Amino acid sequence: MALANLPSLVIQRCENSAYRSHFISICGKGTPDYTQWFEKSLGDSRPVVLYLHGNAGTRAVPHRVELYDILRKMDYHIIAFDYRGYADSSSVRVSENGVVQDAKAVYRYLKEKVGSSPLFLWGHSLGTGISTHALRDLCLDGERPSGLVLESPFNNMKEEVKLCFLTAIFRRMPKFDWLFLSRLAEVGAAFRTDEHIAYVNAPVLILHALNDCMVPFELGQKLFKTAKGVRPQTLPPVKFVEFDAKYGHDYICRAPDLPQIIREFFRDAEGKK
Repeated sequence: MALANLPSLVIQRCENSAYRSHFISICGKGTPDYTQWFEKSLGDSRPVVLYLHGNAGTRAVPHRVELYDILRKMDYHIIAFDYRGYADSSSVRVSENGVVQDAKAVYRYLKEKVGSSPLFLWGHSLGTGISTHALRDLCLDGERPSGLVLESPFNNMKEEVKLCFLTAIFRRMPKFDWLFLSRLAEVGAAFRTDEHIAYVNAPVLILHALNDCMVPFELGQKLFKTAKGVRPQTLPPVKFVEFDAKYGHDYICRAPDLPQIIREFFRDAEGKK
């Protein structure tokens, strides 16, 4: 689903390739000049934000568009895409490894285009697990982003499934752990953010609202505490910002102080590069 007046990134995967290569093209006005303008603008020194959305819907869900508008008004470039199996992307089986590969492909495409412009990743909900896993892989390959924003994150999918209100009715089942928790890695959905974050060689900002019914606030706190403990002291810092309960899972973008928090984080992150 394309957003009005904005280009869309189309990711094509070559299944016959030994590496299952990704080829990225731009759909927009439909002219080579437009593609050149778009790619050239990414290197104009303004921060570029690669946004990885959560599980429900598409990149065009209204609360996501609200965030894009805020970041654009702050004079940042914002790039969002849909993983395989979502929206107008390829209709294939979704797995952690698959969506992480998609995220890395878009990151590498942008890295080639941004030049010296800062490149940040912003994950929301499930996107926090995807972005952290992708950055772990990238950092182990020697690729370092400018920073990582984790909005409403969980520490790992096992605890998220265990504590999410959607599973409350099933928790009294005798085999709940076996049916729902022990098989997550088996089906390719472990999302162990609390392990991956130890390898992210970039500043990390965690944003979480109290009374988040989808990803409990305590899981964001757990992730922060774990990150402080497992990350080597040589890595950039991790910061946690708490928001009022009224913003819930999806609407931290409406917090009046969010733009200043982001500006300061981006400024400090760029200074540490």
